[in-house]
Amino acid sequence: MLGADTDALRAQRDRLARASEVISGLADSIPGQTLLVEWRGPDRDTFDRRVRETSERLRGIAGDLDAASTDLDGHAEDQDRASDPDPAFTHTSMDAVRDALRTAQDSGLLDEALRELFGASGDSTPGSLGGYEDPARVRSRQIAVDEASLEDFDPRTVVQGDSFGDCWFLATLAAVADQNPELISENIRLVEGATPSEDYWVVTLYDNGRPVEHIVTQDELVRDGVRERVDHPDGTYSEQISWMSIYERAAVEHVGGDYGDLEANFAGNGFDMITGDDGDLHLSGGFDDIRRDLDDGHSIVTSTPPGWLLGGAPDDDVVDGHVYVVEGFSTNEQGEEVIVLVNPWGKPDGSRPPVIELTQEEYLANFVSRNNLQHD
Repeated sequence: MLGADTDALRAQRDRLARASEVISGLADSIPGQTLLVEWRGPDRDTFDRRVRETSERLRGIAGDLDAASTDLDGHAEDQDRASDPDPAFTHTSMDAVRDALRTAQDSGLLDEALRELFGASGDSTPGSLGGYEDPARVRSRQIAVDEASLEDFDPRTVVQGDSFGDCWFLATLAAVADQNPELISENIRLVEGATPSEDYWVVTLYDNGRPVEHIVTQDELVRDGVRERVDHPDGTYSEQISWMSIYERAAVEHVGGDYGDLEANFAGNGFDMITGDDGDLHLSGGFDDIRRDLDDGHSIVTSTPPGWLLGGAPDDDVVDGHVYVVEGFSTNEQGEEVIVLVNPWGKPDGSRPPVIELTQEEYLANFVSRNNLQHD
């Protein structure tokens, strides 16, 4: 007998229903929009046929999601639901997910679709962060926020513990710090008080390109808990408040003050909050495109679809519904080129590796999109 949280089931039911509505609306609107284009001939006929086929695929996905929503509702109502916890609907394919998102992008509804499909539950609290720091150990003036220190930042060794659902923000923050530490150091400033306990930081985030300053105090950091886990070469780790902890607390204030509000979002908004520029979203592209952008100094993160949409990630080492930092490329033991991806949560469930290496085929099978930010 397996247990189930009925509130979580109903929350998931609502998300599936909203996603179904969004995708169904796209399917209904696309054919009519193409009629506005003056175009005749065999190419137009081929184009119209492809549009109709795409719309039908979208309706199929919407129907599957709606069926899943109904099924979850039944499980929540059924006292014996725990004996059969898996929603009975056919999982879609990665190509179908990309097609749906590409259609949403063309229709100007991509932000809404991403938020509905990839947003977390929004029910996290400060207690979701993990360990708590002893106030006596907080040394605000020893937390490095200068450019020289940030240039040494390494997302491979500085990872986040536990599973608080703001990977979209942490991954984009790490990616920006890796490529543009100057920007991070400019946007976080320590203000020293009469005593160290009265110190506070001023963090600049952005709202539609407009800078907004947030004050973060030591008391808030101590109250809300430790967010940084530092892995050491000998296999041990330590937890401490860091510049990322400060940024994360500022981001909570930026989105409304509740930790749950920082969950339901996506990577483009992370870049926008941190830099004032949401960058570019790519729904396809192989290693050559990614390598070129890295060589040009782009910050890049990449996302996996939620598990309920595909039936889990194809690769057991990959976390579904998650955002990774794109670090670069390497060669595996078989001599194959692999992309190196860093998990901003480290080991979120105690089994997934903090760094993964995938061939191009494996990457495209597990990851649906990537977000790029070009720095001036």
